[in-house]
Amino acid sequence: MATKLSYMALPSAIPKILSKISEAKRPERFTQDYLETMLGFSGGNHRAFLPMLKRMGFLEQGRWCSNKAL
Repeated sequence: MATKLSYMALPSAIPKILSKISEAKRPERFTQDYLETMLGFSGGNHRAFLPMLKRMGFLEQGRWCSNKAL
């Protein structure tokens, strides 16, 4: 069975997004709306970041996992 891997068309955005997350107030739920309005990353290329965090185990149902730290 093939494994679905996370993919971002704009991998150079990853460090920028992580930096903004560490500077911003941690939201109760990390959503596309938070990514766009609070962090300023709108557009289709940045939307792949949320599924990537889920696949890496940082998010479960939009909430931060307590055993992971950025």
